[in-house]
Amino acid sequence: MPRRPIVFEPANLPTRDGQHLEVERGELEVRETRPDGARKIRLRMVRLPAKGPRLCPPVVFLAGGPGDSAIFWARFPQFLRAFETLREVTDVVLFDQRGCGESEADLKLPPPELEEDSLATEQGCLAALLDQAAAHRPRFEEQGIDLQAYNPADSSDDLADLADALGEDRICLVGYSYGSHLALTTIRRHRERLHRVALCGFEGPDDTLKLPSNVQRQLETLAELARRQLGWGGLLETMEEVHARLEASPVEVDLDGRRLRVGAFALRHLSSTWMGVSNRFPSLPRLYASLARGEVAVLAEGLRRLVRGWARPATFYLTDGASGCSEARMRRILAEAPSCSLRNAVNFPFPEIAEGWPPKDLGDGFREPISSDIPLLVVSGTLDGNTPPHQAREQLVGFPNGRQLMVENAAHNDMLVSPDVHRALVEHFLGKEPTVESARLPEPVFEALDLLG
Repeated sequence: MPRRPIVFEPANLPTRDGQHLEVERGELEVRETRPDGARKIRLRMVRLPAKGPRLCPPVVFLAGGPGDSAIFWARFPQFLRAFETLREVTDVVLFDQRGCGESEADLKLPPPELEEDSLATEQGCLAALLDQAAAHRPRFEEQGIDLQAYNPADSSDDLADLADALGEDRICLVGYSYGSHLALTTIRRHRERLHRVALCGFEGPDDTLKLPSNVQRQLETLAELARRQLGWGGLLETMEEVHARLEASPVEVDLDGRRLRVGAFALRHLSSTWMGVSNRFPSLPRLYASLARGEVAVLAEGLRRLVRGWARPATFYLTDGASGCSEARMRRILAEAPSCSLRNAVNFPFPEIAEGWPPKDLGDGFREPISSDIPLLVVSGTLDGNTPPHQAREQLVGFPNGRQLMVENAAHNDMLVSPDVHRALVEHFLGKEPTVESARLPEPVFEALDLLG
């Protein structure tokens, strides 16, 4: 059945650098529960119209998280510059997925309530998030929201509906982080609706839970950078010493006027959220050096950010929970974790959070490798600890028309910074012979180790 065309209205989008971008806003109505649920939800988007003739189908941008807003990401200059370059050849549609950003349902959560010992152990951290779920899940269910409808399969079906409503036989996708996972899901389910696809990072169908060995490899790379930049080769050793100390005796930290005990697990989890992104990992040496000296100010600031991040939408738990993990990968994760500095803290709170936010079971077939003839460009950063480059290389064998563009010194948050990458995206979507074989960013600079003494 043909979908009602999206009616776009002129609007204004303020950006972080003071611009006021003239855009068009629209929305798409879909069934929350597919294929025939009665409840409907509205998915919202911003369109940046092409600046001249449209030379290829529109590019739909899929943000990560899961749970982040593509519309909100456009407020940041590094993303907006990429979108502005793509506008030279086609429309760019910033699409907020179901349960994300401005789209329905609104699944936003307040921060969890923390007790004195919530951060002292892994069990305490999990209990805080399960209490958060128990406090807010009934509210969503009372609104008639089908929480299991928030998953990559249903979101990929939304993209097919979006193509219909845009009046397009095919669309292009740019998927960033989790957005790459959703784009790959859409390749599997709706290949015929896709023209070309670009991925920033590569989160394959069974990559949602991360391998501790990948995290350890990233930490070793960062330790070498710290040795070269700071003349200090003790990052990994100091991490082990501090973790052992906090295992034996948690430290007290003031968080917004409350004294909380913090143990090794909370520190490991904090570090796992830093190790892949260049706006955080330059602080890792200073964090551990300060703790080695018995000082907790750097830790306290990091934990404030971490706990604020726990106010993410329930979409995060439901969507990643639905993607899940194969039995083989879980066995590997559990086998690797004991010998790695951060153990399995990178995957917290999965899979245990399913007790609070039961996800839809997408089945083992969902996690099988994907093969497709789709023209695919994968942008990978050499300092990306979240979706490491080798993860893409191993799975590109299933994409005979795929290629990988390496960005030297790019972390997980840097893959759309380089103008060379913007040019490569344009060439890819226009089907031109690539002229950009690689790109390079300046090396991230670690914070000075003034606390080492």
